[in-house]
Amino acid sequence: MQEILDSLRSAGWSVLGHHDEVVDGRSTTYWKMEKGNHVIGAHGDTDAEALSRIRHKAGLTPVLGIDDAGPWTAGLDAAGKRAFLQSEDFSHDARLYVSGNFGGVDDELEYARALALRMNAMPSPMARTVGEPG
Repeated sequence: MQEILDSLRSAGWSVLGHHDEVVDGRSTTYWKMEKGNHVIGAHGDTDAEALSRIRHKAGLTPVLGIDDAGPWTAGLDAAGKRAFLQSEDFSHDARLYVSGNFGGVDDELEYARALALRMNAMPSPMARTVGEPG
């Protein structure tokens, strides 16, 4: 939780309030933060979940509160038949294969490269530049 709060503070966000409450019969925590004229609040089952939602709403994480340092790269499998997009942050080591209505593996690879550029350009404190696997 502290890492999430620190990342928000380093991005200029300040805590406006925090409390625990019961919503629909379920215990939950609520955090509210501000940066300039912007205010974001979120509930969560835990402090970390609520803060992750705020961080996501603030545009500081790519998806669903998951931090992935990347960099995101595009490439072809060893057989040269499947294009992929992968993260090399060593916490997830995620590889996503491209499939769809493409003209061939070259089009799939170009699509994966475009996605890598977008993922690396997202407003994240850990954003990196795109590179090709070496």
